[in-house]
Amino acid sequence: MSYTYKKSKINIFRIIWDRMLRKVRETFIAQMDSNKMDKLLELGLKAMSLLFLLCPEYRENIKGFKGKVAFNTVDGQLGATASFGRFLHLPVLRVRKTAVSNANVTITFSDGQAMASFITEPSPDIISGILDNKLNFTGNMNYILRFVFLAMDIPEVLGIRTRLPDIR
Repeated sequence: MSYTYKKSKINIFRIIWDRMLRKVRETFIAQMDSNKMDKLLELGLKAMSLLFLLCPEYRENIKGFKGKVAFNTVDGQLGATASFGRFLHLPVLRVRKTAVSNANVTITFSDGQAMASFITEPSPDIISGILDNKLNFTGNMNYILRFVFLAMDIPEVLGIRTRLPDIR
């Protein structure tokens, strides 16, 4: 079996795998109601907070970082706040069940579907979300970028690969 054949076979598998995951994700999001989406956001933030406590390598990413990132929807039905700070000389993430008004950045989603789509996206694209009118923000965009980096770094910290390794 030639190297080119192996590579093309893996690429076909990746395409099928990506399409299958996208379909599962879309079905999952379509069946969620607003109460469950609120819990999904809160659960994700609490899991991230727990990871900061348990994993020193992940905690290094917020060393010296202070700020609040608030999430909500236009209608105000869903919301949460991630507060980065320090506790006993350790960087921590505190989660609030509501969006606070004094956040460094507030991300407002058009609806719960847009919020769930953004949260479950393997590599969320903020700019396309803004251009598609699915989200907007007020405040410093650097906080959003930091948060997205932290969310995307979770599989790496846990040693989980979200994609198959690239064979060259």
